[in-house]
Amino acid sequence: MTVGLQHHFDLPPLTIRIGASVAGLADADIPAGVAATFRRGLVDYVGVLIAGSSEPVVGRVRDALGFLGPDEARLLPGGVRCSARHAALINGVAGHVLDFDDVALDGHPSAVLVPALLAEAEAVGGTSADLLRGYVAGYETWAALWDASPEPLHSRGWHPSSVFGTVAAAAACAALRRLPERQTANALGLAAGQASGLLANFGTMAKSFQIGRAAEAGLLSARLAAWDVDASPEIFEHKSSFLRAFAGGSRAISGGFGKPDWAILTEGLDIKTYPVCYATLRLVDAALQLKRDEQLSIKEIAAIDLRLGRIQSEILHSQRPQTVLEAKFSCEFAVASALVFGAVGLVQLKEELVRRDDIQSLIGRTTRILDPEIGVAPFSPFDQVTLRLSDGRVVKSRPVTHASGSRHKPPGREEARAKFEDATRGHLSVDGTARLFDALWDLDPGKTVAGLLDETGLGASQ
Repeated sequence: MTVGLQHHFDLPPLTIRIGASVAGLADADIPAGVAATFRRGLVDYVGVLIAGSSEPVVGRVRDALGFLGPDEARLLPGGVRCSARHAALINGVAGHVLDFDDVALDGHPSAVLVPALLAEAEAVGGTSADLLRGYVAGYETWAALWDASPEPLHSRGWHPSSVFGTVAAAAACAALRRLPERQTANALGLAAGQASGLLANFGTMAKSFQIGRAAEAGLLSARLAAWDVDASPEIFEHKSSFLRAFAGGSRAISGGFGKPDWAILTEGLDIKTYPVCYATLRLVDAALQLKRDEQLSIKEIAAIDLRLGRIQSEILHSQRPQTVLEAKFSCEFAVASALVFGAVGLVQLKEELVRRDDIQSLIGRTTRILDPEIGVAPFSPFDQVTLRLSDGRVVKSRPVTHASGSRHKPPGREEARAKFEDATRGHLSVDGTARLFDALWDLDPGKTVAGLLDETGLGASQ
């Protein structure tokens, strides 16, 4: 369905409002609660980035690029120096390949925003305060586009993180650089012209590449705008606008950053507790609850019914996974892993375990029951696991509305530390892990990003 462009008669166009909000965002405007959410996302993302840095796709992308350009920024965790664009791209791939990064606004904000901001902050001597301002600008821009979209992008075959994320990363880098309003609007338009990414690539290396490319394109757009490369001043209002192309039209929305509410406070960040697609997490929680409460033998399970939403099911396209990347987009695998191992973690995401006979047997006995109702897009109002046992009994999990780690019950410092330590194990020393976690969680706003990375042991080139 195509929805016509709409505007409140007393409001300026959305492109102008977002450009003005990004350019006008001052450090003093950012509430303490917003900063706390940012730090939680930063810590989580950097840990996941380090965990993903040794995945095959990261090395392949790096090798394909060949010469990595001037000494502007670094790859994590090794500290190899390269251009900021290549750092944003390669770190962006590494931070998303495990699908263990945070979720909000129908996508993965930190996966796009943080690699772009870290790279550009190093290149221009930016501080932690600049990182925060850029992240907030990027998140709020993403939220405005998400709110103005009449349809979920997933339902139209688009990858929201690489569509909205490209524009949000441009806003973030524009705010970090403190570009004026006109140049900021140009950055948005330049990024909108580069946005892309397809749902069909989920379960392949291309998915994480789409995220890295969004980070790189956002950074490049802000740089081009700083050199007065211009773009349409009505990129979100034109009859052939960004929103019409990707979302089928636009809805009228009011306000600006913090008006009437900060989106980052109302929508927050959902921190993943399992390294699989977020659309599976409520089902994993349900399966683990049954595993704890029922103490069943796997041999007793005759069949498994999974209740989930129709859009979730489209995202989770792999019903008979054979590879790790396919398993990340399979609710059948996620639930089978929870029931067999009592866990769905990095340890379980190994190809030999995905293909194990008991896992594949449970997968083959699993049926999806689709709920047509949408709660908060793209999710059904709740997810539930039902086990049908060989003796005729039927046991059901409690309905799960909010996944563990979600914004409704965010992890505290020690919970965040536990995930960070698990993610960085084998990549950093115990002391290095503790030093980096504390520096990110207790971020010093006056410290440069380069200084922060140097002092936490991520500065030595390898």
